[in-house]
Amino acid sequence: MYNSRSTKKLRPGFVPDDLSWDVIDLDPYGSAAPFLDSAIQAVVNGGMIACTCTDMAALGGSRPHTCVGRYGAMPIPKAVYLQEMALRILLQSMAVTAAKYGRTIHPILSVGMDFYVRVFVIVRDDKEGVNDLSLKLGYVYQSTHCQSFEIVHMGRKRGHVYQPGRALETNCVESGSEYKVGGPMWTGPLHDAEFIQRALDRLSAKEDDQAKGRGYYSCLKYLSTKDRLRGLLLSCRDEIPDAPLFYRMSDMSRTLHVSTPPMLMVRNALSNAGYVMSAYHKDPQAVKTNAPNQVMWDIMRTWYQQQHPPDSESKKKIPKSGSVEEKILSRPIETKIDFLKPSNSNSGGRSEETQEHVARFPKNPQSHWGPKKAATGGNKRKASELEQP
Repeated sequence: MYNSRSTKKLRPGFVPDDLSWDVIDLDPYGSAAPFLDSAIQAVVNGGMIACTCTDMAALGGSRPHTCVGRYGAMPIPKAVYLQEMALRILLQSMAVTAAKYGRTIHPILSVGMDFYVRVFVIVRDDKEGVNDLSLKLGYVYQSTHCQSFEIVHMGRKRGHVYQPGRALETNCVESGSEYKVGGPMWTGPLHDAEFIQRALDRLSAKEDDQAKGRGYYSCLKYLSTKDRLRGLLLSCRDEIPDAPLFYRMSDMSRTLHVSTPPMLMVRNALSNAGYVMSAYHKDPQAVKTNAPNQVMWDIMRTWYQQQHPPDSESKKKIPKSGSVEEKILSRPIETKIDFLKPSNSNSGGRSEETQEHVARFPKNPQSHWGPKKAATGGNKRKASELEQP
């Protein structure tokens, strides 16, 4: 915890008179859920809470019953976007907890790292903002047989009146299968692009300023992970803010038993159709977009026809009757799909000419990289050492 307003010298065990702190960092071994209530009450108005959760078995959907007990939300097991949904479930829990005390949260950075999630939020006293909380929470309806999903907000606003959200159709339009329902989760932005840009400006400070120790640049020369941090911040900055969750083209291609279209062609098709697209900072194959399911499947149907022309006997392919592939391909293409590069790019991200050449998705530091066994506690000496005189 950090308090910059106290005139007294901070020391271990010191508590300020007003019992509030400017920054609180929650980094337990496992879930931070038991500490959220006290942290949100203890942070000052406009202060920041940094929160880390390593219980990905619960947040990621392997133990959904545990996630409901800790965070009050149901994850979608084995979803391609499980880590982003874990972030949104954690933010939902923080937002609901803050609302009980007339406070709101403003996420400035939310990242999925290695085997955990970490969020940075600003907490403010804002009773009017609490009224809009239902507009920033929602549920995900995930098709059980294909990659289609829909976001349904918990509430909606008509004039000055708040109303309950509206449910979707019973079955998926594309495959005809049932929906799995996950949530509630945070559907607002995960990051603050202005804040991230200020952080990038500090990382990109001139080397002579860092070497001479001018202002806050003095510590950057000791930061060994500066390049990795810059890549992560760039990826987060370029994410589109109004597109919760994402698609993965390789999974959609697997459903249709066709090769995966190049990411550049998908970006061009979405841009030509009037939609925006970006990647996700954890998954280089992710497609975050404001395009509906129909447009995404229209892209795949067009790509399928190019790979398997119906008038070509050598490449003609007949899907199995009654399969998900046959149901999706039988639907008409209602969107004009153009894979050529648009003259005026509207991809939502930065063009290739203006993107910084930084490794945004670094490789694992070693082979078989993964979570280690939990600490057992105490030092256990080997039997051979104990037998020595």
